[in-house]
Amino acid sequence: MKMLQSISSLDVTCSPGNIDLQPEKKAVSQMLSRVKLCRIRHSLIVRSYTTNTFAKYHAYDTRTRRTMKQARKTRVKNSSFADLAASDNIFQMEIADFLSQQALNLEVVENGSDTIEQFNNRRSRPVIQLDATVLYQTANGDGLALISKGAYLGYAETGFTVVQIPKALVGDNVKIQVKRLYRFFAEAEVIGFNTETSPLRNNDLIVCSHFDSCSGCQFQMVSYDEQLKLKQATIQKAYKFLFPDQPWSPDTFGMVVPSPLQYAYRSKLTPHYHFQRENFTNKTVPNIGFQHSSKDKGIVDIHECPLATSTVESALSEVREETQNSIMANYENEAKQKGATLFLRESLRINSQTGESSKTCLTDSKKVCTEKIGESIFQFPANEFFQVNSSILPDVVDFVRYSMSSKGIRNIVDAYCGSGFFGISLANDVKNGKVVGIEISRQAIKYATHNAKLNGLAVPQHVQFIEGTSNAIFKHESFLSAKLNPEETMVIIDPSRKGSDESFLQQLHEFGPKLIVYVSCNVFSQARDLQYFTAMSQKYTVHEVIGFDFFPQTKHVECVAVLERNYE
Repeated sequence: MKMLQSISSLDVTCSPGNIDLQPEKKAVSQMLSRVKLCRIRHSLIVRSYTTNTFAKYHAYDTRTRRTMKQARKTRVKNSSFADLAASDNIFQMEIADFLSQQALNLEVVENGSDTIEQFNNRRSRPVIQLDATVLYQTANGDGLALISKGAYLGYAETGFTVVQIPKALVGDNVKIQVKRLYRFFAEAEVIGFNTETSPLRNNDLIVCSHFDSCSGCQFQMVSYDEQLKLKQATIQKAYKFLFPDQPWSPDTFGMVVPSPLQYAYRSKLTPHYHFQRENFTNKTVPNIGFQHSSKDKGIVDIHECPLATSTVESALSEVREETQNSIMANYENEAKQKGATLFLRESLRINSQTGESSKTCLTDSKKVCTEKIGESIFQFPANEFFQVNSSILPDVVDFVRYSMSSKGIRNIVDAYCGSGFFGISLANDVKNGKVVGIEISRQAIKYATHNAKLNGLAVPQHVQFIEGTSNAIFKHESFLSAKLNPEETMVIIDPSRKGSDESFLQQLHEFGPKLIVYVSCNVFSQARDLQYFTAMSQKYTVHEVIGFDFFPQTKHVECVAVLERNYE
């Protein structure tokens, strides 16, 4: 990797403190070479060097101590496989990546235990405000900067501190206040932006009055074309970290398909509230909204959300008012509950006689929600998972349909099928074959079967949904009875953010379908899974990795990868 080559070419010393870099070159290199896969008797041993490399550095970091403790408990069970794409782990990789670009080492940015304790106590924390220039963009939409320790700890201190700055772009010069410290970095609050800003920043594009404080959006100040490039960079970073050394083209790899709607696309909101001490003291209604971008500032009171559909946003003010009145009318009982989450979900109301439909907002999560995607109708419990940006879903289906065209696909296996979206949407493309869906939730299977019938599909002759874990799908009696020919079968995987697991991937490899389409809301877990899967043998080639912008104005990106089996 170019990055590792640049590390190996570093001088032995650097100007900040003339600290010897040699002991840390290995640590940074190990950090960036996170996963080493060894093929032994057709199985894989996943070796993660995270704990050993960073144990001494995180001795005082409570968040990392907790993560390491949990990892120790599950190490035998999952061989640290799941931890490789954990958010804390990814952020550690980004810090290492950032330091290597600046020709710095871990020791230079290490924070001492006494300093950490001082800043993590909110009462004794010194008020330190200073300027910082953002040099690196994280996958979470934050900026990373370097500040001199002497600038805020005293001139006797040497070295630097890596600062995590919310909603900051590379090139921004920001006035910040240093908040909580960790062993390798510090969290900062933005006080204001100075005259020198990123060429990507255009604050005139911001449409939400809560943008500066609410953590829901990260990129409203960036043109939409540039947002797509930032998300492409996130996809490329994920594969560089967890599936490296592939012949990807930097220009086209991970290109992101734009959303037809950049605002008013979100069909679901879940604002929440928590009682604070000042609420009890003054008997006031707590803020109702979303988490503040500065983590220690609680919840931002949200009166509007331009990402929400007009139906949901119109209902927001009414639901807020009802909640506030209810809290004041039953203050003691409400306060005992400490807080709650509100629910707003757009749904179709269809006239069964005429077929005409109108939109309504559900506020009871136990109600049944109705969505129309393309020509298909889907019903599901409102609190169950279903994509909240329906405007881009037809594009995703069309891409999967294009990927399977001319491949001789007659059967579709929809793993993690939920209420049956992919299997039902593509069922008419395999009219002479079969669609089999698998889902652990009995309720989801009930609704998936209902949806298949609702859309005029023959159940179970043409479409069948099976209750069970994805780990056992290829051994399930109903699946075996379908007698699907792997050479004519496409498997669609759409797991949760944590991704798949070793057991399922091994069974998938043994089944050996012609085509695999991996849909993921977390590109890091996707890259980890595909590295593991393709390392089993030379059976499969990753032909395409493409992003879909399900969440404009935010850091999130959906990623679809297509793998084809090699039969030569």
